[in-house]
Amino acid sequence: LQKMLARWDPVDNERILSGSGVMNLYPCLCGIRGVEPQWSTPEALIAAAHAGDDALAVEPMEVVCGWLGSLAGDRAVIFGARSVYLAGGSSSHVARFL
Repeated sequence: LQKMLARWDPVDNERILSGSGVMNLYPCLCGIRGVEPQWSTPEALIAAAHAGDDALAVEPMEVVCGWLGSLAGDRAVIFGARSVYLAGGSSSHVARFL
């Protein structure tokens, strides 16, 4: 979050949960780990995460899912929801990591 705040202030949910959100997270995580980013598109990163061979490709997917779960949980409590449904294109990409 600190790395993202250096680039965007504030870092809103859309910055993480949008289709390009995983590509906002990935270079920040690479910087923290001291490695050069290997993937340059969301499609390549998501494919690598699904393959499971690159732990650094999986990590942003897990962060996105944690962020999404937190946001969905907060909204469910606020609105007194008994269920939460995920829809849209992004949900199919993260389903395995939920």
